[in-house]
Amino acid sequence: MKSVLLILLLQLIYVPMFTIRTIFIVKQLRIQAAVLGLFEALVYVFGFSVGILVGTKIEHKLSIGYSSIFVNLPTKNQILIDKLR
Repeated sequence: MKSVLLILLLQLIYVPMFTIRTIFIVKQLRIQAAVLGLFEALVYVFGFSVGILVGTKIEHKLSIGYSSIFVNLPTKNQILIDKLR
């Protein structure tokens, strides 16, 4: 839950920075726009990284994907074989 709130917080920082940077560009304030763009990129990269971490945690909880189990039995146990399949 903390990660989701962190992503929301980063988005709340990123969007206004993007808007202010656009205003700087329109008003020909190139240096200020470039500096703000640097910070904007750092926030974006950090948010992207947190998003990947949250996504892998969700995928792990949902267990999407394939799992392989190898079982070695001394004798053939058809009931166990049918349950595993």
